[in-house]
Amino acid sequence: MACRLSNVDGNQVLKLTGAVGIAEGEELKEALLRLIESTENPTVAMDGVTEVDVCTLQLLVAAQKSAANAGKSLNLADISEPFQQAAELAGMADLFGLKDEE
Repeated sequence: MACRLSNVDGNQVLKLTGAVGIAEGEELKEALLRLIESTENPTVAMDGVTEVDVCTLQLLVAAQKSAANAGKSLNLADISEPFQQAAELAGMADLFGLKDEE
């Protein structure tokens, strides 16, 4: 996994690429916390995600709750097909605002 924090139109965006799993959990957690603290409109760009596990999905749900507790909304943008499929298989698509097409 690679994660890169960048400024887009005055807001911080965390871009994820590659396989994102439990091995990258600590790095992703720290990046998400920095993102939520650094901008009013935190966004995670998911178009480069090639694989994701349930631990990562749970971490993103926790990040959404942390953002909400800070009065913010964590936005997921450019959802990749592998991310959407993993969320659907885990029964978590609705938590990310994704349509489950069963």
